Order: sequence, then structure tokens, then C-alpha cells
Amino acid sequence: MRSEDERLVNVIFLASCILNPYYKVRESIRDEKIRNLKKFVNTLLERKIGIIQVPCPETIFLGIGRKPASRDFYDTPEFRELCKEIAEWVVKRVHELEEGGIHILGLVGVEGSPSCGVRWTHRGRGKGERARGAGVFIEELRAILRRDNIPLEIFGLPETEKYGDLASFINIILEEVY
Repeated sequence: MRSEDERLVNVIFLASCILNPYYKVRESIRDEKIRNLKKFVNTLLERKIGIIQVPCPETIFLGIGRKPASRDFYDTPEFRELCKEIAEWVVKRVHELEEGGIHILGLVGVEGSPSCGVRWTHRGRGKGERARGAGVFIEELRAILRRDNIPLEIFGLPETEKYGDLASFINIILEEVY
């Protein structure tokens, strides 16, 4: 049994828009999404899981007032370089947390995002169509994690039912808590 000073601390990295949905493209902000984000974040807080907000590559690159765009639009050398910088920032935080004895549950992206989608993104012209695959940031993060042999779990939050069941997703995250 752990003493009060030895208790294990759990933290999780979250895509920026999970904590602040107004980082999203304005047209994509819906009540259902905000309810689901709130439910997920409240569950983490109730379980005393620490949250680390990952900077939003799309907002840094184009700002808050950007238009909807697909993964193909963002798949440029300049955007990939920005995503690599953010991924390196995440890796540095991972090392710091591990050195401090903190248990990292993983990183949560947002399904359907052109940058932070894990299993689903959007491809094609304009905002594109839903397609299987990872967003640009998640691709770059996975490459750096492989390069450095870091076993960080990456999860995709289903903001809407078309990407999965929120309750099942929350249970998967909570299984990672020691």
C-alpha cells in the first residue's frame, strides 16, 4: 500500500481543442461536441487525472478565424515542420514527467481532425471528406516516438457518434489508470 507521499500521479496529454473548443474551426463547433468534450474532461478531473494541453498546430499556423480545411491542405513542408516542433515539445514533457515518477496515460487527439485525427481525418478539396488515416500532427508525433523508442499511447476522442462511442472511449482511457 502506498503512503500519501508515494501515491501515483496520472496525467494525460490532450489536443488543445478538447479543453478549448473555440480553437476549432467555427463551423465545426456544435452542442453535441461541446457536451462530449465536457463529459470527457469532467471524467478526467473527477478521477484526479492531470491534464497537459498540447498546442494546436492549426491555430498556430493559421489562427482562430481559419476556414475548414482537409488534411491534404495542411500537408505541406511548413506545417509538417511546425507539427514536428510540437511533437518534440510533447516528447520533452514526457521525459520530464517520467523523470518525476509521473504515470502518463497517453495523448488524446480528436477523430476527424486534419492534424490531430488518430484513426480518422478528412481528405480532399476544401474541408474534404471523412477518411481513414491519421492527421498530420499525429503522423509526425508517431514518427518521433518511434525514432526515440517512446511507448506513448495515442487515443482518438470520438466527438460524435460517427467516430465511435464516447462511453466506451472513456472506459478505455480509465483502464490505463493504475
